[in-house]
Amino acid sequence: MRNYRQSEFTKSVVTLASGSSIAQLIPFAAEPILSRLFTPAEFGIFEIYAAVVLMLGAIASARYEMAIVLPKLENKATNLLGLSVVIVVIFALFCTAFILVSENRLTVWINNPEFSRYLYYIPIGIFLVGINRSFLFWALRQKYMKMMSLSRILESSGKAGSSIVFGIIRFSSFGLILGQIIGLVVSTALLIFSFLRFDRKNIRFLTWKHFLRQAKVYSEFPKINVPIAISEMIQISGIIFIFSFFFDNTKIGEFSKALRIMLIPLNLIGTSVAQVFYQKASKDILKGADISVGLKKIVRNLAFIALPAFVLLLFISPWLFGFVLGKDWVTAGEYARILAPWIFVKFFITPVTVVPLIINKQGEYFFINVVGNIMMIAAVAIPGAFDMGILPTLYILTVSQVVFLLFLYIRVMSAYKHYYNFERIK
Repeated sequence: MRNYRQSEFTKSVVTLASGSSIAQLIPFAAEPILSRLFTPAEFGIFEIYAAVVLMLGAIASARYEMAIVLPKLENKATNLLGLSVVIVVIFALFCTAFILVSENRLTVWINNPEFSRYLYYIPIGIFLVGINRSFLFWALRQKYMKMMSLSRILESSGKAGSSIVFGIIRFSSFGLILGQIIGLVVSTALLIFSFLRFDRKNIRFLTWKHFLRQAKVYSEFPKINVPIAISEMIQISGIIFIFSFFFDNTKIGEFSKALRIMLIPLNLIGTSVAQVFYQKASKDILKGADISVGLKKIVRNLAFIALPAFVLLLFISPWLFGFVLGKDWVTAGEYARILAPWIFVKFFITPVTVVPLIINKQGEYFFINVVGNIMMIAAVAIPGAFDMGILPTLYILTVSQVVFLLFLYIRVMSAYKHYYNFERIK
């Protein structure tokens, strides 16, 4: 059994978390400016756009990018990268064609004239997110942690800086959308440059024959992990889209602002820990190591780190939002206080969500997530249908997700225990 306190693991987490810290601090520092340049309603439009782009961008490569870290041989991993890029291009072109053919129907169905103006920017965002993820997982495989950190910093600074400029010249929601696109462009350009600089020799491995071979070997990723990815994205990005059916743009903007700020610690530390754990545990488990001891310790440490901030937010979040973002955002602080228990639990169990990938239990994990999504949609749709208002909706949503996440933790750890015991007696 390996000790997860090893310096290599800690160093990788610190490197990623340090880059994430700066990457999160940049938009956080820009929030007081942006919140005064854009109204909650304008943020609401942008958040709907971002939710659609992130949800579809996460599946744009059919999730083959997540398999890049798994092969032992470099040529197989390179062909997985090439396969991912090709699928992203095809998917983005398909989305463009779909919008061209169905623009009028989509406009009627969405029933949000302001958002409908930006439909053609969705495929651009999807393409950039998909390519970014593909080269990000390549960098993770190669342990280019500093490059990954720098790409995140460039993305956040490009987004924040350009959004401020567009806000000053009054580009409305379009300024926020352009800001996100610019941030993704500079981040993706750096990751591609890194590949061309350090791994250009691997291009010789790329062939259509090997693309098809790797697609078959890792066919479980599109078959099972794509539905899983959709269900996971519904739990974060999709929830904003669901809210758009029941609440106006102002409430969507306030809710999304609260959710986004609450998720900063998750993106700052939790995701970095999960990524490094995934890379390391996927190799250790092949050697027969028991990863559960280290995983439980990581979960406890994350809970311990997050607890003080969680308690503090329960008391001061409305005042804090109003003081930092301006008086228009006090209501968002009220929402944040209600959402705090949900985000707290989600933060410390984030590393657990990669375990099904490692032990090839994606199918069961998918069905668990389906249950969580049904609970989430019901928690919004039922109060929304009865016009109960946003506050009762948020309380119901938070309770339902806390219950689901705790169940998820217990079930995944039980599945891992069964897998490990079975492997030992084989």
